[in-house]
Amino acid sequence: YATADSFEDLVEIRDIDQNLHGAITRSQIAAQLPWMGLDGGPDGPSGLAWSDSGRLLFILVHDANLPGDGLPSDAVLRYDLGTGSLSVFTRLELFDRDDLWPHLAAVHFKGRLYVGTFGFGGPGSVRVYQATANTTAGGLLSSAALPGGDSVHGLAIDRANSFLYAASES
Repeated sequence: YATADSFEDLVEIRDIDQNLHGAITRSQIAAQLPWMGLDGGPDGPSGLAWSDSGRLLFILVHDANLPGDGLPSDAVLRYDLGTGSLSVFTRLELFDRDDLWPHLAAVHFKGRLYVGTFGFGGPGSVRVYQATANTTAGGLLSSAALPGGDSVHGLAIDRANSFLYAASES
């Protein structure tokens, strides 16, 4: 399992016996996302999703700093447990404030990564990315806004019936 600590900008990966298997540190995240001002505040890693196989970990990272390249300021990182490689899976806008801790959500199911976004300045949405075992860069397949433009606070999959559930304020 994995935990994300946005205050320390740290992701820890542990086995079933709680032994530390690996850690992704602030410096490793900053190397992938150099425009971000990861500083011990609410910005940083704020959501996690394991692939169905448990081989890949997707890490949602947000920061309010604007990058100089004109692309979105937030990102999903992809960590391959087998190789230990960390890379940028996709760039997107997850949350546009750095003074609050968001409740970001992502789930993986059948080769797709579902990512929930916050609705500051626009509607919250569920974005769907192609995320098969060997996909290193996420191609956006679709995006759906929540009714009323609410922000996504949680996502869950009913694997038996192939349903996606999204939690919001309403």
